[in-house]
Amino acid sequence: MNLTITKQCEYCHQDFSTSNSRKKYCNKTCRNYASEVRTGKREAIPLPSLPSNSKPLSVEEKEQLLELLKAANEEIKVLENQIKQGDEANEGESFYWRGRDELRIKLFRLQEKRYDYYQRLTKGDGLLQGEEILKTIQYQPTYPLRELNDQMIIMLGYPKLPFVATVVGDEGSGKSILSVGICRTLIRLLQCKALYVVDMENEGDVLKYFGAKSVDYEYLSIKKADSIQDIEGALAMDHFEFLFIDSTSSFHFNAANIKKLRYSYPKLSIFCISRVAERSIKSIATVCMDTYVQLHPHPGITEMGMVDISGKAVPPLKHEIYDDEREMEITTYDEPQYQTYNKSEYSGFGNFC
Repeated sequence: MNLTITKQCEYCHQDFSTSNSRKKYCNKTCRNYASEVRTGKREAIPLPSLPSNSKPLSVEEKEQLLELLKAANEEIKVLENQIKQGDEANEGESFYWRGRDELRIKLFRLQEKRYDYYQRLTKGDGLLQGEEILKTIQYQPTYPLRELNDQMIIMLGYPKLPFVATVVGDEGSGKSILSVGICRTLIRLLQCKALYVVDMENEGDVLKYFGAKSVDYEYLSIKKADSIQDIEGALAMDHFEFLFIDSTSSFHFNAANIKKLRYSYPKLSIFCISRVAERSIKSIATVCMDTYVQLHPHPGITEMGMVDISGKAVPPLKHEIYDDEREMEITTYDEPQYQTYNKSEYSGFGNFC
């Protein structure tokens, strides 16, 4: 039995149901119209705008949002029960039973939608009181990265949407390799759009790393930037869920810049990559990753990247995982956690073009 999921059409922005997780449009007409948009023959349909905070919601708008909120809560309960039943049925076999990732991601997207409805409902006058405060905290969605069956992002834990992550390490310690791997994995699992901003120094390596393994390029944008203004201009070109900045020191990027971006893009999660941690960014980061290199115990591989992971979203792991195919390992004791990834797997590949 195929699993049905709800997605948003990338042309008309309406929700539709499908069993194909890669489907982007609700019908052939929207797919053709989207193709015309890309060639300049048709204007894109703008995303529906949220009600202005300065304008109180009408009675009809409030009733509509309450109905949408009620429907979302009912769908969430159904999905939570499905996941619970699946966990109970597979207890003692494998936590990652078939279809669990898809259900967990669908649940997260519904929680995200519910939060959007509640934000619109409570921000009509900009004032939260009583139960509204508790529900706003309760409804804020959390990325279920710790629960997904992929070692590259399992280490990121349960960060709230949106979040800030840092990737810090010496030159040659694998910061960009790790960041590209995380970016690729988020795109594959969440079917989300990501913008990877790179400076002149790291451009060649980053393109090589992306070209070394498959990635859905329709969800990935790479921008060679010279300034923060270039980053802002690139973000305005599409609706990105994740932003990778490699490296933040090249753009003198700090927490004030993040605050400014959040004002325009309140759901944007940001990965800040640098040799030295910028103090103001690290103070607001949910996940902190520190990379270094050590000799690899397997013959034929001279070195491997290591990363220490810490942060308020990162729970302690209680087990070891080893993946022969990816040459990756997670071994954790007390925080910070440690993950290894094969730093040599990208050698021998040409530049992506």
